Amino acid sequence: MSNTGKKAPTKLDIPTAGMDKVTLLVLFILAFLFLMVFVPLSSAEDAAGAGRTILVGTYENSPKIYTDEQGNTVGLFPDLLAYIADSEGWEIQYVHGTWTENLERLERNEIDIMPDMAYSDERAEIYAFNNESVLINWGILYTKKDSEIQSIPDLQGKRVAVMNGSIHTVGEAGIIKLVEQFDVDCTFIGVDDYTEVFRLLDTGEADAGVVNRLFGALHEQEFDVEKTNVVFEPVDLKFAFSKNSTLSGLLIERIDYHLLAMKKDPDSIYYQTVEKYLFVPEEMRIPDWVVPAFFGLLGLVALFLLMSAVLKWQVNARTADLRATTEDLEQDVIERKKAEEKLQESEEKYRALVENANEVIVVAQEGVLKFANPKAVEITGYSAEELQNKPFVELIHPDDRAMVVERHRKRLKGEAILGIYPFRIVTKGGKTKWVEINAVLITWEGRPATLNFISDITERKRMEEEIRLSEVLYRTIFESTSAPTVIVGEDTTLVLVNEEFAKLAGYSKDELEGKKSWTEFVVKEDLERMKKHHYARRENASSAPGQYEFRFLDRYGNVQDIYLTIAMILGTKRSVASFMVITERKQAEAALLDALKKREELEEIVNNSPAIVFLWRAAEGWPVEFVSDNIRQWGYTPVDFYSGDVPYASIVYPPDLERVASEVDRYSQEGRTEFVQEYRIITKTGEIRWLEDRTWIRRDAGGVITHYQGIALDITERKRVEETLQESEEKYRNLVERANDGIGILQDGVVKYANQRLLAMGDYSTVELIGAPFTTFIDPNEIPEVVDRYERRFAGEEVPQLYETVLRAKDGRKIYVEFNAGLSTYEGKPADLLFVRDITERKRAEEERESLIKELEMRNVEMERFVYTISHELRTPLVTLQGYADLLREDVERNEERHVETDLTFIENAVTSMGLLLEDTLALSRTGRVLNPPEDVPFGVLIRDALARLTDQIKLSGVEISVAENFPIGHVDRMRAVEVLVNLIENGINFMGDQPYPKIEIGYRLDGEETVFFVKDNGMGLDKSQHEKVFELFYKVDRSGKGTGAGLAIVKRIIEVHGGRIWVESELGKGCTVCFTLPIR
Repeated sequence: MSNTGKKAPTKLDIPTAGMDKVTLLVLFILAFLFLMVFVPLSSAEDAAGAGRTILVGTYENSPKIYTDEQGNTVGLFPDLLAYIADSEGWEIQYVHGTWTENLERLERNEIDIMPDMAYSDERAEIYAFNNESVLINWGILYTKKDSEIQSIPDLQGKRVAVMNGSIHTVGEAGIIKLVEQFDVDCTFIGVDDYTEVFRLLDTGEADAGVVNRLFGALHEQEFDVEKTNVVFEPVDLKFAFSKNSTLSGLLIERIDYHLLAMKKDPDSIYYQTVEKYLFVPEEMRIPDWVVPAFFGLLGLVALFLLMSAVLKWQVNARTADLRATTEDLEQDVIERKKAEEKLQESEEKYRALVENANEVIVVAQEGVLKFANPKAVEITGYSAEELQNKPFVELIHPDDRAMVVERHRKRLKGEAILGIYPFRIVTKGGKTKWVEINAVLITWEGRPATLNFISDITERKRMEEEIRLSEVLYRTIFESTSAPTVIVGEDTTLVLVNEEFAKLAGYSKDELEGKKSWTEFVVKEDLERMKKHHYARRENASSAPGQYEFRFLDRYGNVQDIYLTIAMILGTKRSVASFMVITERKQAEAALLDALKKREELEEIVNNSPAIVFLWRAAEGWPVEFVSDNIRQWGYTPVDFYSGDVPYASIVYPPDLERVASEVDRYSQEGRTEFVQEYRIITKTGEIRWLEDRTWIRRDAGGVITHYQGIALDITERKRVEETLQESEEKYRNLVERANDGIGILQDGVVKYANQRLLAMGDYSTVELIGAPFTTFIDPNEIPEVVDRYERRFAGEEVPQLYETVLRAKDGRKIYVEFNAGLSTYEGKPADLLFVRDITERKRAEEERESLIKELEMRNVEMERFVYTISHELRTPLVTLQGYADLLREDVERNEERHVETDLTFIENAVTSMGLLLEDTLALSRTGRVLNPPEDVPFGVLIRDALARLTDQIKLSGVEISVAENFPIGHVDRMRAVEVLVNLIENGINFMGDQPYPKIEIGYRLDGEETVFFVKDNGMGLDKSQHEKVFELFYKVDRSGKGTGAGLAIVKRIIEVHGGRIWVESELGKGCTVCFTLPIR
């Protein structure tokens, strides 16, 4: 690294009396420099252990990351990464390249980590970032010294050097977009690193340049440059990772873990590294000639020690031959003196280094200064004699003394503390300066002391404060501007908005950014024009105007006139727009034009209309000072009033005069500026006319009324029409209120009027219905259709006027009505005039008729099936009768009495079978209706009655009957319900099979909100194919069994008449469960 600006060491004459101390000090400094240079390098090499190899991109951006003279990658980020890698067992392999090359490598997953990347939303779409920031950085504009460039507008026509790909170059708030916002035209020169930016400035190849604040602070002294007050684009510096690597998640988690842990520990390697690279001033760096000089001195010392050892060996070996060795000894002495001279020369060089150092070097022992170099004299203002043995604490600012003394005490005790830290000193002249100290323990004249390296950082502190203030200023520019400002994306999305725009739109920033389109805030009439500008501007920025007016629509429907200034952001499809609200200006312009127009119209109106203009003086009788010429319509001339012969009060109709005068006095005392009166006047011919008088009150500067200015309009005809209209309204009001149909007026979605019949339909009061949404009294199922017809009618579509719908009464009951709706006008606005006829009874009759028709149709179908079934079932016994009747005739003729008896038995059985069929047929025909009105009967009582009828059959069969408890109450035809249970229990007994322990269970269960009763047996069971067939008329599971097969058909008919349903749950050989539902209370 270059050391431009430092003084070259010179030779000083140092008193011999101080030689030992200075020599000790020089040797200690050399040892300290040796530790600073070589120990960290050794540690870094030792930390590279075996383990996972991590590929890390590197480029030149000192002090954050760069290559040192030995070719090692060092800096803030590499040192932190080395510590983390050592903790995790990673092996770091650096891949060198330019910033742009490494970004491309990271995107292609050719490296794992890219340090020192500023976070942005755009970059986060391409790369992965860790969560914990390493540093905050920002961009600074530099120029050559004494340049006139001090602001963004000053860059007009200039050459600006920038680093390719840097976020301070191409970021959302980078220098390129910043100059666009100021409409500045300049030339950008892209280079690969910040050093090249400073070089171009230094050689005059660029007029200005952009670097980050860390690079600038560290290297600005090396070039002929100086920083400006232009700071921008504050960013978080982090580690970046490939989004395509499975390793990235692990790396992010571990790096964040270590960064967070290091930041919590004030003495961690993080703060030491930050202090090492960011807070060590340029003067603290080791000059390039120190290391070679050190090695030269080290060689001389080694040579001296080697020669001393050889001499000792020779003396011991040749003790016997003193004469022979004398010459060699003399030669050795000569050479030793030469070595001592060289050593002394080297010591003088390093003494010159201390005396000419560009930082304070002092030795403190037992609280006083034992040594101070000339730089200490320069900075403190004290002479060398005054500093000698001066208490060190007297130099420290009172507010910092406790802290410095405590750290000094801990250092002497050997406790670990932060090596470098800042504090303030007070010079001899009372001036406060900021310094930074780096102290180490030494031994001075045999006692503990501290060697202190102190740098003046007053200017750096001032610079840091300026940077902080500049950053605050930058961050507040966007928000503090009074103009609503936005950044718009290509898809019309609002990418970024300031607080002023959020207020203008009526939303919060979170509701707008990335969620709303600017098209939502433009009135319909202006939208197409602005869309054309939007897309044309992105094709060619000059093809769309940069300023124009439009009407802005906020969240609440308020419209504002806006003057828009808009421009594209260079290199993007985004634009930045600034809004100026010009509503008041537009209103003022419109008002002015309107006033001029009205003035012209008023002159015309006054001279040609029936409205008469007056100016009365506020005095008794209201003397007239001006009256329009059309006063002649009342038979008077203006001269009649100007002469004073006719005060205005004299033409007011006497019965109205007292009221008019009283109202004028009252309105005047109330502080009004205008009022309207209606009264009568007497024309010159004696005719009485009605006037509407609009009067304005004029007051002087003291608030005293001086005049009344009025416009009087003859409303005699209107009064007559109003009287006639009032009479007509009374007639129609009586007609409407007494109408048999409901009449209502709907407007803006609410009920504006309802006659008494309409209110009575739903038992609503006037207060409950008038002003309420008309959907309040519409049945919820009908609302969509009614609203659709209402809206379409208002939209001008052809909609049938007459249709049926359902209203909802106050108590919730349905009212079937017929609507006859048509457009009308109410209070000067479009409305829906509605005639409502109650058709509930008609609908009920129609529903009953439809139900009866359906029932008859069903009966006819059943009758056809019934007749077919009866004819089929009766055919078998009839065939039997016919057959055995023929046999009986033959047996009688043959006189075979034995066969006759048999024939008669078969004939009797056939007759009995036919009787049973006829009885079941009659029973089935009766089940089509309820014989007795339904009644509330506990279901347990119904079961008891059924079991009583089957007592003997149950005993004979040996069936165990199990009945549940707490049955609900049924609402049924009691006789028919018992008949259902008798049939089901009897079926269970008959189809028990050979079950050794026959059992029938009668119970119920809840399926959701439905109560299901059941009769369950453990008999033969049914195949699934028979579950539906068992309910068919005359279907028998066992054709040889008893009965006709009509029982379950009868049961099903009874259940259905009650509005219930019945079904079977069974498997063959596993019993049968018959489930059914009946009405319950």
